[in-house]
Amino acid sequence: MSIQYSTDTLVEFLKKHKIATQEELREALENPARATFFRKLGQLEYLSSYSHRGMYYTLKSVAQFSSTGLWECKSVWFSRFGNLLDTAEAFVHRAEAGYSATELADILHVKTKHALGQLCHDGRLQRQKIGRAYVYLSPDDDVAQRQRKMRESPSRQSFAS
Repeated sequence: MSIQYSTDTLVEFLKKHKIATQEELREALENPARATFFRKLGQLEYLSSYSHRGMYYTLKSVAQFSSTGLWECKSVWFSRFGNLLDTAEAFVHRAEAGYSATELADILHVKTKHALGQLCHDGRLQRQKIGRAYVYLSPDDDVAQRQRKMRESPSRQSFAS
């Protein structure tokens, strides 16, 4: 007779603990095979963290996102946009004046340099040197042009001083 693993076990565990690693969730299910675990997890509306290399999981219904679309629990960060690449892309695309890697890292609470480089390589973002910093801009030329103008505007320069 085969063992039946219940998604209810995962739901209850995540409601109680809010976030968990794969190891913790598999243990709660009494250690199913990795493929079985991911099949059960895939039946739920779950999120993986964009911090900590995606090793933490939660349920969409558990996450309490801020107005920016981020949620922090126990120093682990989740995004309504998905993984770090998707989150960085969404933030840059929506930014009034683009972001430098340092600015975005301050907002997302993780290092972003490698993710931003990958996004540029994949054509999902543009990068341009403006002043002393490299700024990441939307891949949409019209949006990027507005972002550049905002970044270069005298009022922004004096405000940043």
